[in-house]
Amino acid sequence: MFGKEYFKKNTVIFLVLIVVYALGNSMISSYLQVQFEENIANSYGAMAICKYVMAALPVLLMFKWGYVKKVKISQVLLGFALGALTFLFFMPNLLVLTLVNDSFFNVNVKGVIAVVVAAMGIGLIEETAIRGVLLPFLCEKWKDKKHPYVKAAIASSVVFGCLHLSWSVKYLITYKTLPMEYFMNNMYQVCYTFCFGIFMSAIVIKTKNLWGVIFWHGICDAAAFLKNVVVDPIVYRYIMTFEWLTFSNYLEVNGILEGVEHADQLIEAVIDIVLMVVGFVIIVKEEKKLEASHGNV
Repeated sequence: MFGKEYFKKNTVIFLVLIVVYALGNSMISSYLQVQFEENIANSYGAMAICKYVMAALPVLLMFKWGYVKKVKISQVLLGFALGALTFLFFMPNLLVLTLVNDSFFNVNVKGVIAVVVAAMGIGLIEETAIRGVLLPFLCEKWKDKKHPYVKAAIASSVVFGCLHLSWSVKYLITYKTLPMEYFMNNMYQVCYTFCFGIFMSAIVIKTKNLWGVIFWHGICDAAAFLKNVVVDPIVYRYIMTFEWLTFSNYLEVNGILEGVEHADQLIEAVIDIVLMVVGFVIIVKEEKKLEASHGNV
């Protein structure tokens, strides 16, 4: 009753279900993390379990709806190669670690492993749900209309970006209030994840597989979480705080673009826009190939 054809006729319902499912996953994994927050390895381990278990549904849909097909090894390798450009996305997170004094380092090996496993779980569930199910679903739905790939990439990336509003939802539920500054920072995250989504959509449309985007998505998140397990927890929580370990502080300490207001966000915005543009170029080229193939039929 609620197969693919049903959702093609009621796409809005499908979009709502994806958003609810993804937000629910985020809420559950966050709740589990809080239960084990005193132990970083257990905290991220609980998140990892939640991500992998809940990734089963989109993976099942990919198989059931025929979105999992055999691909050439060359396409897989191309996906990994193109995905490597996402290094630009997570480079600021790695640069932040240079701010930490050597005496503050307390590398938690189990914590690092848990972070990497959890980050890969995030890459798995988000990529299978958004780029593995939603993107091909929309491409197929709009295949007879103009610019189906572009529309599908934009629509799926809007959903992907909006899913990250879960941070504001969690804050509101936890503290019964939502400061405007926090919300605007979250909206900034929504914008750059949209750009990230366009680029990842381009890779999937180009290579017809998810392996590269799952891997690099996981690496991006792992880079963002790393500071939680390489800094002494006491120093991190009570002295440095999240505000200290930021890209803006890195630029300030190193005198880069000194005096330029919002320099960190400007740099990140340039990176996001460049990769989004590259993504659109790839998508448009693939659309032209699609149009050419239809013209030859």
